[in-house]
Amino acid sequence: TVQNYRAIDLGQEIADFQELDANPNPEDPANEARGLRDFTGSGFSWALGITWQPNEQWTLGLSYTSEVDLEVGGEFSLFVPNNNFQDSLGDQEENAANLRMRWPRALRFGLNFAPSASLALRANVQWVQWSLFEDQVVDIGQSSFDQVGNLDQRDIHNWEDTFHVRLGGLYNTSEDFGIYFGAGFENSAIPDETLAPDYIASSKIDVSAGLVMTLSPHHVFSAGNTHQVFLPR
Repeated sequence: TVQNYRAIDLGQEIADFQELDANPNPEDPANEARGLRDFTGSGFSWALGITWQPNEQWTLGLSYTSEVDLEVGGEFSLFVPNNNFQDSLGDQEENAANLRMRWPRALRFGLNFAPSASLALRANVQWVQWSLFEDQVVDIGQSSFDQVGNLDQRDIHNWEDTFHVRLGGLYNTSEDFGIYFGAGFENSAIPDETLAPDYIASSKIDVSAGLVMTLSPHHVFSAGNTHQVFLPR
């Protein structure tokens, strides 16, 4: 579900409909319209993975997930908190709309080295092609909004690809109990030019730890915690 609140500056087009004695100020919050975009839908991708174990100590893994071209239906609502516009525009108007965007592809590589039966050291690298997420397009089409102009929207993102590098390990204190640990770093996908309050956007460091318990030959219990620190920008 995509629910995105954004302020819409309708400018002089909507101000022209105001029946006021004085000239309206489009920057006055009382004259500002707001939009709610509400979309729900599904997209489909495919994934492929492979593992290779050349010997008892080394295991390598590689996986790929394809991009997703999303086009989902939903609703666009226009709110006018102080309606001084013509009577045909109510305090709230809804209309069917479509959202189009592309979700990125990803490539992951993992390495596991077990120098002994009780210790395993791990390294993982993930590349996500966020540069495919160029924009989000909202097509509103014919509606009661036509009196205030075309409200179709295109949010420019121009995001950048990200790399997530992570190192960690697993230490088995016994045959049935072990602890794992790890730390990683991932750069931010959002450049300064398109940074906005819509997303938490910063490079981050993450640290994790947890435990693993073998309950039976077919059942394993695991619990852990990951702490993320977003770096200033």
